This record gives sequence, C-alpha cells and structure tokens, in this order.
Amino acid sequence: MKIILETSTGLFVHEQEAPPFNEPPEVIGWGDRVFKFYAQAKNPDGPIMYREVFAYALPVVLISTVGVEATHPSAQKEFTDAEIRENPILRFFHYSHLPPSLQARSKPFCDLARTILDTTPINAERTAAFRKLLEAKDAGVRAALPPKPPEVK
Repeated sequence: MKIILETSTGLFVHEQEAPPFNEPPEVIGWGDRVFKFYAQAKNPDGPIMYREVFAYALPVVLISTVGVEATHPSAQKEFTDAEIRENPILRFFHYSHLPPSLQARSKPFCDLARTILDTTPINAERTAAFRKLLEAKDAGVRAALPPKPPEVK
C-alpha cells in the first residue's frame, strides 16, 4: 500500500510503501511533522493521501478494568480485580481464554508475572519487568501460531 504525504497546500513531501491497513490511520507522524488523512483512491491498490496539519488533538484513552470479565471471562483465575486495578498491565497475561495449545505457551509468562507481583517491591524496575515480560510473552505466543497462508493474487 502506498502512502503519500503532502504539505497543507498539497505539495509533495514523501512517498512510502506500508503494510495494508483494514482502515487507514487518521493521523501519521513523520519525524516532528503530523499528517492527517486526506483521501484514498477508489482503486484498492491506489495511494492513501495525507496532508500536513499544524496540530492534532489526540483523544485521551483511560484504561479501566471495569468489565475485565467481558474481555477475558476467566480473568479471575489469574489475577484479582484489585491486582489489575493496581497493575493494569496484568490483564494482558490472562491465558484461560486461549486455545489449549496457546495456553500452554502463555501460562509460564503469567506464572512469572505472578511471581514478580508477589515478590518484588513496587518500583520502576518492576514496571519495566512486567512490560518486557509482556513483550516476550507476545512474541512467544505469536511464534506458536500457524504460518499465514500465502495470499492468492
């Protein structure tokens, strides 16, 4: 998919190939410049156009653990609501909702998150440990997924 960046008056700035999007992002940052979605070609292989804007207000997203059960019905098995309220990143270590093969891959990371939670004092390094453990868990689980079949053109 081709992305074309233009100044606010339509002058060419940059052209870049990018992986396809389901929906094009509303805003793209490029260095210290900001570009807002402007137009998309009717042809699916056509470029997506962005025009430079002076500023763009990003909505604030508040993380809430209310309704965790709706996202992960079995969440209570791994961490309590109180633990998730105090450490929102823990909700990403749930694994009971996964298929059995991925549960086996994900559980050790959840167990280690539990150990860190129970044995490590609250500080910046503990937060970093959770974040890096989550990155490792995500990669480990993705590595166990079946390969994506080639696209037929």
